[in-house]
Amino acid sequence: MDIDKILQGLDDWQSAFDAGVSEQTASGIAYRGLSDADMLRCQEALDEAIRKPYRMEVLRRAIEADNAEQ
Repeated sequence: MDIDKILQGLDDWQSAFDAGVSEQTASGIAYRGLSDADMLRCQEALDEAIRKPYRMEVLRRAIEADNAEQ
């Protein structure tokens, strides 16, 4: 199945794919998810009225934790 979607805040599909994470659904289907940094960029690119501030804060904390581990 091809899914065609443009996400505000992302430069291009290949960069997002390369930075993404490999995951599996509960039933074992593999998929590629966006990185926390790309998810945050998408939220920041949205109109302020539809942003999800709590999600943005959780993503910032996850990014900070990942950076602290490196």
